[in-house]
Amino acid sequence: MRLPRILLAMLLLTFLAPSAFAQDAADAPQVEVTLDPTDGVTVGTPLRITLSVLTPNYLVQPPDWPDMQIADAITRTPANAARPASRRIGGQTWTVVSRIYEITAQRAADYALEPHQITLTYADPQTNQPVPATVEVPAISFTASVPKGAEGLSPFVAADALTMTQTVEGPGDDARPGSAVTRTLTIEAQGTQSMLLPALLGGDPPPGLRAYPREPELSDEPGQRGGPDIARRVESITYVAEAPGDYTLPEVRLDWWNSPAAQVESATAKGISFSIPAPPGWHPPGTPDPRLRALSWAAGIGALVLALLWLGRRPARAALVRLSRSEPVVFHRLRRQTRRGDPGAIRAALADWLDRIGATGTPAGVADALTLADREIWGPEGTRTHPSDASRRALAEALRAARHDLLHRRKAESAPALPPLNPW
Repeated sequence: MRLPRILLAMLLLTFLAPSAFAQDAADAPQVEVTLDPTDGVTVGTPLRITLSVLTPNYLVQPPDWPDMQIADAITRTPANAARPASRRIGGQTWTVVSRIYEITAQRAADYALEPHQITLTYADPQTNQPVPATVEVPAISFTASVPKGAEGLSPFVAADALTMTQTVEGPGDDARPGSAVTRTLTIEAQGTQSMLLPALLGGDPPPGLRAYPREPELSDEPGQRGGPDIARRVESITYVAEAPGDYTLPEVRLDWWNSPAAQVESATAKGISFSIPAPPGWHPPGTPDPRLRALSWAAGIGALVLALLWLGRRPARAALVRLSRSEPVVFHRLRRQTRRGDPGAIRAALADWLDRIGATGTPAGVADALTLADREIWGPEGTRTHPSDASRRALAEALRAARHDLLHRRKAESAPALPPLNPW
């Protein structure tokens, strides 16, 4: 009687074991991969890859997600990239945890992501004991291309929508050499990332202007009320006028690919024109001051008249005129304007002194000190209206050294030549 019972037990195991093994295999964690879009992407347009891990019970430890990095493309995880959910499978409630990646190709090519493994720990449906597991993410491949009609775009920028705005500050009603004009350009786009928006400002400024660019500001913000994300790039350059004249900053144009409309569109910012009038008595550094020439004629005529009227006072008055226009007096005025710190007055006094001492241009040390002082006012971190005390001291020291060198050079040039070695 015992033998048939044993045979019956063996038969039951034979029929039940496959179903038990099948149930264990069916309860194993799974992974799903979805791509949007599924038929290739446009260069500069993100491909959304969603990895979904399914477990028959809740997760004890979250999945160890891969980074999904790939050459010649930018991979990012948008806000709220991890999404928990649940799903009914075979009459049971499974836990579903998803992670979204956005991969933006930077050139036209075929891309392939190698297989990855995701490790996790979930609770056993029967005992709630932790169960470690590993799921395999299959290889993912896609093709990025430049759409027909956009082959000539350089740089290639693809977006769902794009706008460009600019603001201009300065030069103000009291425009003069030393005044500043700040040009700010803002690009906002949907369906792309701020790091893919190109730099549009820059290049060599027009002669007579010195450019001080700021670091660009990049940001990616979620849209309002669930709208698409907004990529923003803000560029700003401050131009300082070094000489009077009429100036024009060129128009800025960006041709871009409208992905929903499948066509090329353009965004532009108009050119900027402004004038810097010459203040009374201004002249380019290194050239004679017309005002001084007129004063010289007036002084000469006055001296002649005084000589005729007051012959006895001729030596004193002539000496007084020469003293008022002497190089030491003019240099003293320059040092006084340096201590006061008015940029325009400093440049005017500097031009006067360079003319009196006979310099053909601004000495290098003085030019460097002026550049440092300008950066404190108009540079990327400039918040001042006058140079700092340290910059004024540096400029005063540079002027002292330049004056010493120029006087020494003039003295050497005016020294008499050596007599002949053998005069006979």
